Amino acid sequence: MNERLVSRYLFPLHERLKGKPTFRLLAELEASQWLPPRRLEEYRLRRLRRFLEFVHEHVPYCRALFDEHGLRPRSVHSFEDLGHLPFLTRDILQTRFDDLRARATLPGVHRRSSGGSTGTPVTVLVDMERMGMGEAGRLRAHRWYGVEPGTREIVLWGTPARTGALDDAAGALGGGHLLRSRRARLRRPQIVIGRQDQRRARFDRELVRHGPVETDRASDFAAPRKPKNRAQTCNRK
Repeated sequence: MNERLVSRYLFPLHERLKGKPTFRLLAELEASQWLPPRRLEEYRLRRLRRFLEFVHEHVPYCRALFDEHGLRPRSVHSFEDLGHLPFLTRDILQTRFDDLRARATLPGVHRRSSGGSTGTPVTVLVDMERMGMGEAGRLRAHRWYGVEPGTREIVLWGTPARTGALDDAAGALGGGHLLRSRRARLRRPQIVIGRQDQRRARFDRELVRHGPVETDRASDFAAPRKPKNRAQTCNRK
């Protein structure tokens, strides 16, 4: 698929139809990263106060916590002002889930769960703003290396539970954890190789067959390495 067509038209349209403000947030991220230190600190504090005001108004757990510790969102002038608040722990997420749910009406709220690799899986609620920010962060990191949506890549997944979830969404290519997502191909045509498929011969064969321009690990904000040419990618050991 033509990479320019995907980058400029198809993928922005895809995100808009899903209700994700990905490219608006990407523009904000790319503008803010060049701010001088003083303006960047002011920008961060404005965003922080706006977030604190929202959770104080709409999240019962946060409202009670702030009131208990005498924290007024509009009075926050530095990140050190939050130092006396207790950490949000896995146990609190699991036992106070309903109190942590925002009472505001947000677009596209749905549940997401961790893989449970470090213990019991944790479930959280995310909306389209959060999903768009995750995608915007990924796109910004990729652009640091000159990589745009539509670029061929290899993605390595190390957690079978996560690749199993992809299997449900994308459908298998010949079984195992070797998957291709039609939706993901708009963003970056890719094959996904799970832990059970990472035998050397198969890995090398898929590298040569797919001819990626980049390789990546499965992480929202992981920056890919862009090789000088395809041969360099295919010969990487």
